[in-house]
Amino acid sequence: MRFIYTKSFGVFFGVLVLAVGTTFFYYRGWLAPTQRMVLHLPRPFIYIFRSAARPIKTFFANAYNLREIARENVVLKEDLLQLRNRQVLFDQLSLENESLRKDLQFSKTGKLVLVPCTVMGRSSSGLAETMSINCGTKEGAEVGRAVVSKGYLIGKISYAAENFSAVQLISNSGFSVDAKLSHTGQLAIVRGSFNSGLVLEQVSQDEPLEKGMLVVTAGLNNRTAKNILIGEIDELLSSPNDLFKKASVVNPIDFSNLDFVFLVK
Repeated sequence: MRFIYTKSFGVFFGVLVLAVGTTFFYYRGWLAPTQRMVLHLPRPFIYIFRSAARPIKTFFANAYNLREIARENVVLKEDLLQLRNRQVLFDQLSLENESLRKDLQFSKTGKLVLVPCTVMGRSSSGLAETMSINCGTKEGAEVGRAVVSKGYLIGKISYAAENFSAVQLISNSGFSVDAKLSHTGQLAIVRGSFNSGLVLEQVSQDEPLEKGMLVVTAGLNNRTAKNILIGEIDELLSSPNDLFKKASVVNPIDFSNLDFVFLVK
């Protein structure tokens, strides 16, 4: 009986009465207003919390998106660089194939014996212009042999080793070759000129010399085949009072873009 008068019993009894009363009021529906008030009470705080948290959420979301965009941008730049490198390679191969096609077509239709060679390098120092090719004495290279591209003379072998050769280009100021006019057979000499390109010399004043006439090798030297195209007459450089006629000769080959040439055996 002493337990009834203890503090613990009082707390227990109070809780029991509160639970029974709450249950009774709940089933009677008398707690509905209180329940709604309790449920709606946190809503303003939740709204404030969401409003305050939204910028933070947006900031971190944007930061993540920016990081993803930066990563994708790096990947796209790498892909673009690879595509450009492939395009450059494709363009170079296309140009080389076109050049080879023209040279091979010439070698099939011409009567010359041609050996394909790769240009290893070019030197342009002062008045001297030369290039090196990977054809040497094993391929039949020897001093004086003609080197052509697309059917046109571009130079002569000036030095021949076993595995490579040096070519003196026709643009070299020291270059000269026996030539003739294709239309008349008139013999002449073509020289390289630092200022004027190619110059045709030693043509008699009695011989016709007009713009557009083709100039070919004469073949007086047995190491340089005859009838190789050198170019065409462009402009007369002499006057009627000169002992011989002189004219500039245009060769259409772009020496700066030569990758493949042919050695004439």
